[in-house]
Amino acid sequence: MDIHLPPRDDYRHVLQPGEHEAVYFVFTTPTGDAFGIARALFSHDAVLEMATVRAGGRTWVFQQRQPWPAITQPDPDASGPTVRLHCEEPWARWQIGFDSPVHATDSADVLPLTLAFDFHATCPPAGHRFGPAYYQAEQGGRLTGALTLGAQTWTGDWPCIRDHTWGRRPMTLVDGCQVVAIPGRLHLVLVQTPDGLTFFGRAINAAGDVHPLVAPQLTATDSGWRVTDPALGALVWDFHRLSAPLIWHLGRAGVESVRDAPQPGDLLREETGPARFTANTGETCTGFFDQLWRVNL
Repeated sequence: MDIHLPPRDDYRHVLQPGEHEAVYFVFTTPTGDAFGIARALFSHDAVLEMATVRAGGRTWVFQQRQPWPAITQPDPDASGPTVRLHCEEPWARWQIGFDSPVHATDSADVLPLTLAFDFHATCPPAGHRFGPAYYQAEQGGRLTGALTLGAQTWTGDWPCIRDHTWGRRPMTLVDGCQVVAIPGRLHLVLVQTPDGLTFFGRAINAAGDVHPLVAPQLTATDSGWRVTDPALGALVWDFHRLSAPLIWHLGRAGVESVRDAPQPGDLLREETGPARFTANTGETCTGFFDQLWRVNL
């Protein structure tokens, strides 16, 4: 784990053919009644944009792939033609914008969706190398702004986690993965590979001190899951999902789609959504729980 990432690594990278880069933000209201993802996934000369919101028990999606100019030097703008993602200050502040119709996944319904947010980091980024040439950085923060879906608007100061990855994506290296994230407090990634289980992550105490995880345990309980680790000391986090998660499927590198049912070519299924965390000290937080596993069609 590296928490001293250079500013240039938060910009869009110059990609070679076969490489990909993803910049995305996962956000939720504190109660989980509305949550979503804004994402741009670049190849050398194309972009896949995603803006997805789940509210009222329904999922609303915009996803579009199209040619997009390659860059010749690092660029603070990671926008596509519709999803706007702009780095104002590396590893500290981003702007997020979207204004376009979205489609329901359970019907032919269409609604206008507007996202207008500022992201402010609440902890340093943490970088990880996964596979021979793939880099991942994660960071917790807060979103301030507004989400408008149809006639309903949500505003406030919301928990958010962000992910920035680049390089050659090792799509066959992962058999399963679980990510537990409390912005500014905990980030745990448990990865099942053909060679066995591995992990990375960190705990951040209330004073802001960062401690790498040592031997994390994620166990199921009657109401959800429990996280323990020696880096947490006596602190124990119990959590449960606040809402049914967003579901999407991943195929070969650069191919993703938000939908409930698998299709030929899918390699992995991923489920992401908000969760309520309660510590044995009485502290409560809203965070995120992500599960990914291999699809066998």
